[in-house]
Amino acid sequence: ADPAQPMEAPERTEMVAVIRLVLPYPVSTNRYWRTYQPRGFKAPVTTLSEEAKAYKREVGLIARAAGVRQPLQGFVRVSMWLVPHAPQDVAKRMRAQPQTWPLGVQSLDLGNCEKVVCDALNGIAWGDDRQIEDLRIQRAPPGQKGLIVEFEEFVPAWLQAPDLFGEVAA
Repeated sequence: ADPAQPMEAPERTEMVAVIRLVLPYPVSTNRYWRTYQPRGFKAPVTTLSEEAKAYKREVGLIARAAGVRQPLQGFVRVSMWLVPHAPQDVAKRMRAQPQTWPLGVQSLDLGNCEKVVCDALNGIAWGDDRQIEDLRIQRAPPGQKGLIVEFEEFVPAWLQAPDLFGEVAA
């Protein structure tokens, strides 16, 4: 899928503004959290690393520059495209392996990428990532390394339609 084009989304019941941010490539989860055991503590403590704090600050600045002033309050739909860096020998790779060359491109695991980005946007785009009711993430074709994220407030279908037992949700 082309990251320049929005992913096909389920039918919407109302028009809402989609917010699109172009973010730096996420920090690896291996470097996002720091676990240590302070002297005198019986258990280890996990905190954000300095690199994670810097990433979160940069994401906040980008969001504010894009007009995000307050976190969304309701349920949120999020779409992400992780754009790995295109290697210098991309043309050679494409000729040698036309169908599978992107598999050799170094890129974060999508699940770890999602966790880092959702955590970085907590308190900025939405109050807490538990508000995310619809999440889609995919790898975009290699290009200029980064991440594209689109998000919007929406009402999930399960709040509008009969539930699994045939009753309308309250």
